[in-house]
Amino acid sequence: MVDDDYDSTDSDDVIGVMDEVVSFVMDIAMHLEIWLDFSFPNDEDDDEDFHMSDDQQDHVLAIEDLAPRLSAFRIKLCLDCMKKITFCKIYFVVLHLIPEHNVVKLLSTPKISRAKALLTHELKN
Repeated sequence: MVDDDYDSTDSDDVIGVMDEVVSFVMDIAMHLEIWLDFSFPNDEDDDEDFHMSDDQQDHVLAIEDLAPRLSAFRIKLCLDCMKKITFCKIYFVVLHLIPEHNVVKLLSTPKISRAKALLTHELKN
């Protein structure tokens, strides 16, 4: 999504790139409603103050290489109704839904953690 210099042989060194995550990502790429129904709290929907870390950018590039369905899905969705940065924010929040996956937490930011907490609260109610 970000860096055209990414080399797929580098994916072994990227945080959060493992079979469980790739399988999860391939599954969520088939569910449009996850992306369209997702909402951030009013104070969290400003894309201008969300900047992906180098680890997050490397992760997204590696995952898109290993799960091209996500890349194709992102391209279509971003052409039709969503900014890339919004897609990425949703992606990193949804990634937290993988049960007991501590490595994914390394890709989090305070903004992503707040959005995840809100999503978890809404799912419980």
